[in-house]
Amino acid sequence: MPSDNSTTISKIKAAADCVALFREFFPDNYRQIGNYLCPWHADGDESLQPNAEFLFCHAEKKSYDVIDLWALANNCGKKAAIDALAKRFHIVSHNGKPRIVKAYDYKDESGTLVFQVCRYEPKDFRQRRPDGNGGWSWRLGNTRRVLYRLPELLAASPEETVLLVEGEKDVETARELGFVATCLPGGAGKAKGLAQKYNIFAFLKGRTVWIIPDNDDAGRKHGMQVAETSFGVAKSVKILHLPGLPEKGDLTNYINEHGAETAKAKILDLASKTPEYRPAKAGPPIISCRKLMESKIEAPRWIIQGLVAEGLTFLVAKPKVGKSWLAQSLALSVARGAKALDTFASVPGKSFNLCLEDNLRRMRDRLGALLDGAEPPDEHLLCCEWPPFDRGGVDLLHKKLDELEGIRLIVIDTWQRFRGRRSRSGEDNYTADYADLKELHGLAAAYGIAILLVHHARKEASDDVVDSILGSTALSGAADTLMILKRKSRSSQEAVLYVSGRDLADAEHALTFEKGIWRYAGDPRELQLTAERREIRGVLRDRGKPMSPTQIGEICMPKKSRTAVHNLLTKMMKDGEVERAAGQSGRYVLPPEDEYYSSPLERDQPNEPVQQGINLTEF
Repeated sequence: MPSDNSTTISKIKAAADCVALFREFFPDNYRQIGNYLCPWHADGDESLQPNAEFLFCHAEKKSYDVIDLWALANNCGKKAAIDALAKRFHIVSHNGKPRIVKAYDYKDESGTLVFQVCRYEPKDFRQRRPDGNGGWSWRLGNTRRVLYRLPELLAASPEETVLLVEGEKDVETARELGFVATCLPGGAGKAKGLAQKYNIFAFLKGRTVWIIPDNDDAGRKHGMQVAETSFGVAKSVKILHLPGLPEKGDLTNYINEHGAETAKAKILDLASKTPEYRPAKAGPPIISCRKLMESKIEAPRWIIQGLVAEGLTFLVAKPKVGKSWLAQSLALSVARGAKALDTFASVPGKSFNLCLEDNLRRMRDRLGALLDGAEPPDEHLLCCEWPPFDRGGVDLLHKKLDELEGIRLIVIDTWQRFRGRRSRSGEDNYTADYADLKELHGLAAAYGIAILLVHHARKEASDDVVDSILGSTALSGAADTLMILKRKSRSSQEAVLYVSGRDLADAEHALTFEKGIWRYAGDPRELQLTAERREIRGVLRDRGKPMSPTQIGEICMPKKSRTAVHNLLTKMMKDGEVERAAGQSGRYVLPPEDEYYSSPLERDQPNEPVQQGINLTEF
């Protein structure tokens, strides 16, 4: 094949990413932020400006494309570079007439061939129909349009899920996995027209449909059009965005990346966590009070009971307070399957710490203090360098979550360093913050993990601890859980961890910090009580039954008179610390919903979620 073919060169430049290849060939010259060290001249200056399409050297005032880059890295000429790049990116150059490499038959309900979609090399598609004389007509005209593999779809049980993908190649791939699969003729963007003219979605009536779009703007738009058009015809519709796909990637790429069995398991898991599609015009789902009360709803899936659940959690504190120590301690507890702060039960699994403001030496010293001689867990993973959010940081997280199975918790320390400098024309801070956090929210939901974002607090004091979070109110609004750490003073070893979230009651936890280790000290409100009041409450809790002042005094205050004990109990009752026992005059108990002692944190194990949720499509 001629290596200087202009079509081949154009396709190579469209397929290749200069930045990715540069990082592969010249990792020592790569810089996360700013320009790169130029390998074309060894002057030690960071003069090479990165770009996906080309690299521009400010020192030489010269641009280098991907062919130049390959030739330099492999010490070869441009002809050899073009041949190698064409092979790497599966690009076939051609001489003369394109050729058909695959013909896909579209048949009607009876199995009669209606038309074909022909795939050409170089990549192109054309449709043709039998002309009735043993030949082909390349004009479909008013030929009826049907779904691909329609006879197999109709023969399948109505209970089987149908995968609706973008192209015939992906249909064949899905069928090899054991799925019932189909696609629309003509590629992306045809859904509404096919529905209006040929009622093509009638074949999906009463079916469960999972739409898997290609990973590009056209694919995502197509997936949404298919969902809008099939909604109300199919029994239920979900759009599954496969995590970690490269740009323009599809189902076949996903299966080639993970292998058939793993990919199928991941698709099924993703579908179980993806909500059913509902168009905006359908309005919000409505459910009756009775149905709601009779339904089983999933409880929050805790990673660390009462502190960190699946989803998005912020850990906020002022600089140099010890929030990185606390985040590292929480991650270690997950990796070791131990109780966090020796109190809060955790689900064992891998934890992944992005320590973006530290280095490996500092991490080793910190972990040495936290482990205190214990065996270092292989399940605790660390990285001190990571591309920022807008330079592939989230895509790389997708990829690593696919590679490193079993991750339960990701710690990003800090959010500001990971987010980088975001600039979105025409967007205010709230809109930009919310959009970024929504993307991380989707990542956490897709993999069923918790993401803990370490973030800074404002310098200004605030009566409401939530208002102390630095940045727009989108940060507190988008998070599932907020943890705000406040030390009494810079030199104090005592602190309070305020916890607030969508699925748990607000709580406060007293902590102590000594030699880099945070420990749970109890409820701060309880610690503020006098020793006598704490002892009385402890006795009532231990006995678990109503007690008289005399009985309490004999245990707690043997040297005090009954009157003194009675007076203290009266004050405690006014403060809500005890109450009179119902129907038993002169006896006291703890309040039935004692905010001091009743807490989800006292459970030994994280709660197991209820597996059955509400199907809102019934209403």
